[in-house]
Amino acid sequence: MLMPCRHCYEISQVRAALPPSVQSCPVRNPKQSTLPKRRRLSSTEQCQILSLRQAGHSNKAIAEQLGRSRRCIDGFVKNPAAYGQAHEGGRPLKLTRADHRLIARLASNSTMRANQIRARLSLSVSTSTVLRAVRRQIFLRRERMKRAPRLTRSHREARLEFAREFFFQETGEE
Repeated sequence: MLMPCRHCYEISQVRAALPPSVQSCPVRNPKQSTLPKRRRLSSTEQCQILSLRQAGHSNKAIAEQLGRSRRCIDGFVKNPAAYGQAHEGGRPLKLTRADHRLIARLASNSTMRANQIRARLSLSVSTSTVLRAVRRQIFLRRERMKRAPRLTRSHREARLEFAREFFFQETGEE
């Protein structure tokens, strides 16, 4: 016996009085497959489908022979030239791949904020879009800078002495 889905189980008591044709789940279609989509038809499979179709085989017979779904075969036979050309849909991206790389390069090892990056690259997108692009980079991790002590007088004198010693050594000046 098949186990009903959670939705069916919760309302099974209410549906008991209904006729059998209405007792199925209104949310999940039991005939609908929950398996993921398979890979696209290869070029050899496409050639096989066309040749079997010309030989007079039905779409169902072709599907059984190739081990593919009938709907897959139907979609290909309907318009073979347009197979796999359908637009994926969704909103077009505002940033190009090059923009993403430039943003990552500027954000990497710098203290620039998203607004500063946007201004430097003169992008016509919002600051939140730039921030999203930075967060999308898996190799970047924003961290708070480590505190460093301020330079003391002795540090400045030592730095100046170092510069005098090595700079004048290389240039030959004194």
